[in-house]
Amino acid sequence: MEIDSDGNAPGDTLVLLLNQPGSVRDPLDLEFISKKVLKIAQTVYFFSYSFNQNDSAITDPKWQTPGISNHKTGMANRIPEFLTTPFQRARSQYPELAGVRIRLRLLSRPGRSTMTARPTFWSLFAGRKARTYIIRISPTVQFGNKTESLAVLPAEVLEGWFAHELGHVVDYSRYSGFGLLGFGLRYLFSPSFRRAAEFRADYHAVSNGLQESILRTKNFILHEADIPEAYKARIRRFYSSPEEIEALVQELAADS
Repeated sequence: MEIDSDGNAPGDTLVLLLNQPGSVRDPLDLEFISKKVLKIAQTVYFFSYSFNQNDSAITDPKWQTPGISNHKTGMANRIPEFLTTPFQRARSQYPELAGVRIRLRLLSRPGRSTMTARPTFWSLFAGRKARTYIIRISPTVQFGNKTESLAVLPAEVLEGWFAHELGHVVDYSRYSGFGLLGFGLRYLFSPSFRRAAEFRADYHAVSNGLQESILRTKNFILHEADIPEAYKARIRRFYSSPEEIEALVQELAADS
């Protein structure tokens, strides 16, 4: 089964994902306009992770891991093994990413998302093969009223998280620099496009045999962990459900 950059595919799963109801708003709705202006600023931030020689880099084929830069102190730290190991496992299943520069950045403060993959801003102006990507990693996760280090998560769950983010990298690699700027705008402005983009990331992971890792992570978030309901609601709104992933696995098996 093939899908294009707009998320179109001949399978029922993706057709269902793209048929999201729209809404009509008053063009003079100032609150709505102010939110859109804010999202334009967020688009610039979306691609503003400039290249830093001190970032942790894990590149094919040697999986090198030099120190990363602490955003506040500039002191060198190292990406811990509990993150590098599942990253390596997930990346080893992506032959199309051989030779692609992907860097890990462990944030000094918790982020809104556990992990996010982005191209660095300046590499947007280079050729696709010269592009650098960063996977930003929040140092903690919220369980109920407690904030825990990512180190408490099962390795299989972290592997699934990385598998999903690497799927985004595969998706980004198909766009030109200007195409990626348009991608960022559509991702922030269009919920249906965002959901399709998240589905494509899972599609690439499943296509590379990482369906068990993806399912493990989704079931952990939605059914096992005491994660805040607001986070789960965002996952349900924009990300594929375990049932949709299982349907995708069946579709791919039928096409093979």
